[in-house]
Amino acid sequence: MKPKMKDEMLRLMRDPNLLPSEKQTLLSDIAAQAAAMDMPCYVVGGFVRDLLLGKPINDLDVIVEGDAIKLGEALVKKHGGKLTPHTKFRTAIWHLPPSFILHPSTLDLITARKETYLMPGALPTVTPSTIEDDLRRRDFTINAMAIRIDGDHFGELLDPLNGQADMAEGLIRVL
Repeated sequence: MKPKMKDEMLRLMRDPNLLPSEKQTLLSDIAAQAAAMDMPCYVVGGFVRDLLLGKPINDLDVIVEGDAIKLGEALVKKHGGKLTPHTKFRTAIWHLPPSFILHPSTLDLITARKETYLMPGALPTVTPSTIEDDLRRRDFTINAMAIRIDGDHFGELLDPLNGQADMAEGLIRVL
């Protein structure tokens, strides 16, 4: 990533008009826990799209290259709340504790994954994979971008399918 782009991502991620301080703190706590567990951690999808459009962030989806359910269990142990794991899909919903005064009061934790389908309309078979593979399984290029939030990588934009260029051209391209 070009240094200028990373600087812009850092500026946007620290803008309280786009991402209130409570959400910045929550993401920082998640990123610190993921880093302690040696799991690269990203915000994805609508979060990135809206941030680049300069719109306030409502939806927080966090992907890790690792075990999202174990990350969720560690977050609940440290911060409280409740975890609803979905083991078949390697995801979890963290029901935030009351000390996090946020709306919505839940957060999706997702294991970076590949999906295969035995037939059209079937539920996917999920296998852990990389963030790049996970982005390729998404619906549109403008939702197939991620920003890394852990450690020295904070603010790095991943855009392997040129979603940012599609946004600039006003295109919604199906993957």
